[in-house]
Amino acid sequence: PVVPTSDVLGVYVGSFYSPELVTSYEFFLEEGELKWHHPRLGDQKIEFLKQDVLKGGWPIDVIKVQRGKRGKIEGMRISNGRVRDLWFKKR
Repeated sequence: PVVPTSDVLGVYVGSFYSPELVTSYEFFLEEGELKWHHPRLGDQKIEFLKQDVLKGGWPIDVIKVQRGKRGKIEGMRISNGRVRDLWFKKR
């Protein structure tokens, strides 16, 4: 397993919005761990698999981060058993 530093995880912190679902997930650091928050679902831990590929708790399974030409995170595609590559834009 990969154990990234807080500096590495810090680039993933922010708010990600899905216009299709009309909802947001907040990614944040807590005690050196990356987590996500949703008002109805609470907080969940995110596992760092490799750069720009993460694994979240239900209902998020696989998170693939997308970056722009300058390397800045533009958003992510989230998949689970029923949904594939649902777009969430970083705000």
